[in-house]
Amino acid sequence: MMMKRLLSLLMALALVMGCATAFAEGDAAAETAAEAAAPVVLATVDGKEITDQNSFMVNLVNYYQSMYSMYGIDMSDPEMMNYLKGIGLDYAIDMEIVFNKAAEKGFDQFTDEEIKAFEKEATDYIEEYIASMMSQSGLADDASDEDKANARAAILADMQAQGYNEEEYISESVEGSKTETIYNRIYDDVTKEITVTEEDITEYFNDLVKEDMERAAQDPAGYLAAYEEFKPYLEQPEYLPYAPETAYYTPEGYRAVTHILLKPDDELLETWKGLVAKLEEQNNPEEAAATDTEAETTPEPTEEPVTQEMVDAAAKAIMDSLQPQIDEIQKKIADGANFADLIAEYGTDPGMQTEERRAKGYEIHANSSSYEANFHKAAMALEKVGDISEPVLGQSGVHIIQYLKDVPAGAVDLSDALKAMLKDTLLDEKQRAAFTSAEQEWKAAATIEYTEAGLALKQAVEAVSAADDTTEAPAEETAEATPAP
Repeated sequence: MMMKRLLSLLMALALVMGCATAFAEGDAAAETAAEAAAPVVLATVDGKEITDQNSFMVNLVNYYQSMYSMYGIDMSDPEMMNYLKGIGLDYAIDMEIVFNKAAEKGFDQFTDEEIKAFEKEATDYIEEYIASMMSQSGLADDASDEDKANARAAILADMQAQGYNEEEYISESVEGSKTETIYNRIYDDVTKEITVTEEDITEYFNDLVKEDMERAAQDPAGYLAAYEEFKPYLEQPEYLPYAPETAYYTPEGYRAVTHILLKPDDELLETWKGLVAKLEEQNNPEEAAATDTEAETTPEPTEEPVTQEMVDAAAKAIMDSLQPQIDEIQKKIADGANFADLIAEYGTDPGMQTEERRAKGYEIHANSSSYEANFHKAAMALEKVGDISEPVLGQSGVHIIQYLKDVPAGAVDLSDALKAMLKDTLLDEKQRAAFTSAEQEWKAAATIEYTEAGLALKQAVEAVSAADDTTEAPAEETAEATPAP
């Protein structure tokens, strides 16, 4: 799954780092300096040496060094660097053990056809890169073949000037693909029997709901914000995998409302909105100044101050323009018309166009921040289920709102889409747990010996971990959390 893919790509990166950075002079110089340094043996795994130039170790350290620097952590601190090298060494040891086990099973063998496929993948990548650079250079789509050939030659010359060598690139890329494939093979072999049942999904979901209930009890405001952010993903399940946070428990206090949105003339609406904004700016000058991104520009000529009377007049113009429709709707309501039918007949909100949405309504809470202020205030002012508001002017137009029903607190609907996402997540968790367990068994059976230099790095990790419980996770977990480049 995704975490497995990220890990395997990180390992492939260890062998193709030069490929990805072959077009950067600074990186090329760094590589040359690294190659010039004599390797220092840090440990042996079943007799095989692990040095400070081990590609897995180097790339993991470089990644975290870059990430920590972005957050302002002083990377010149020798203790911090020894700590990072220590987790990098542990990771390198783990990977040596994994690949030894893969070799025992014959997973490091490749056919000629597989090698050719890896080579094609490498050359395809370069062709895509060149095509992208040609496009960015401003070369017209209808350029002549000669112009295209000249542009391609110029890009290749620039790449070569910065260290690119096609033969070396393809060779390193193939090795990276082999590394990734070997790891995926051993991973698949260890996890091939793992499955997820419907019962597993239900139990997993119920545990998540229970956790969220506890979150809601401990931090009502924080959980409500998380739930409001997650709701749109539940309603558009194709985007569920991209939700930044999940919230599977609906808190107390939600109600569902539906509404008829009447859209006024655009000019009338924009006039009213502009006056509202200007009046708010006048009434809160300090706040307006703090958010004014053009404060340094030449101020505009002084405009006539906006008054509440001007805002009210603009609002009345909108209401007057829609009054015939409003009267018609209110008469039908008084005559007992079905509100959902009136939404279908008069409403212009795209979100209310389906029977399913009209039956479900919009969930809204007293502390919701997802709705426009006038709409929110009117929706929460309705006292009992079935009540219908007077026309309310908001940023989108005029709303006539119905209190549809109360939304009971409890688990969100376990839809098929949500089940599918949870199944993938649970399967990934179970597979990673199984593979981690296998790695620990292999490591326990391996003979690992540290040199004095390696032991110092190992002790640096232990010292930092003892001093700070929030230290980065051990190498096994760290590697899985590492984003692919």
